[in-house]
Amino acid sequence: MFEELRGLPPKEPKPEMSKRKKGCLKFGYGSLIVIGAFIIGTILILNNFNLGGITQMYNKLSQELSKEVDENELAPNKINENDYLILENKINSSITNTQGNPFFNEDHSINLENFDKQFLLFNSDLVLNGKDLACLTNKMIEKDWLNEFGEEFITGAFEIIELTLYTEKNLTNVKIIVKSNPSTFIQDYESLCKKYNLPMLWYLTYSFSFDNTTHEILSSSSQINKLSNEINTFVLQLITNSYGEKDSEQKIDEFNIKFANFIIENLEKLESDWNVNCYFYGDTITIPKE
Repeated sequence: MFEELRGLPPKEPKPEMSKRKKGCLKFGYGSLIVIGAFIIGTILILNNFNLGGITQMYNKLSQELSKEVDENELAPNKINENDYLILENKINSSITNTQGNPFFNEDHSINLENFDKQFLLFNSDLVLNGKDLACLTNKMIEKDWLNEFGEEFITGAFEIIELTLYTEKNLTNVKIIVKSNPSTFIQDYESLCKKYNLPMLWYLTYSFSFDNTTHEILSSSSQINKLSNEINTFVLQLITNSYGEKDSEQKIDEFNIKFANFIIENLEKLESDWNVNCYFYGDTITIPKE
């Protein structure tokens, strides 16, 4: 049925600068692509969830998916409404649109078109932490920036609840946790929940580390809910169409690295388009004034 599935470290005296001059497609867009890819996999799994003729592995998958996930335990640093206001204040105090166009409306929605570099004046460095990046990406999702991936991506279908990044010298670690509500885009999913004791919410976690001076991806992984290693690998094999193949581990690694590369490529695009060198320090990324 699945055949078509595709602590904070000690601070250093000086922040590490990104040395590559190649260039984020606007703020946080790389993260958005990661989320889109994850959700596509989830949609395909759910749309094909049919327990008829199930194997032992499918039984294990069903059993593990039915286990409730403690959101506070999974994402102890999840964002809240106040974090969105903090993000707005940071952007409004650090950047000015020279044409007087606001970055945020009265209802706190974002005006992405007003971030055109030619009309921006930096008053100070823009320093963003993981919560800022999570809030910013969610704001972009609200503006239908995922429509290119398909009609499934409607408002309320999913959101980032936690994004963390930690840097020590040249090493930066990133983790993104997404909460998805399948009932918003899967027809009769509530009936499936009752029939197979499935959860109403799915959690997708993606982690990777990279060298922030060369942008080399050093490691990457993806996790669905709190599935065991065996079943999580099984699902990733189904998504990558590599179940039963000798090179399944390699295909999963390529699948995970691909998402990290999207983020890095968009970081490089931001640096190139805005003619800046972003740098990572502690739990933040800084877009410098000059």
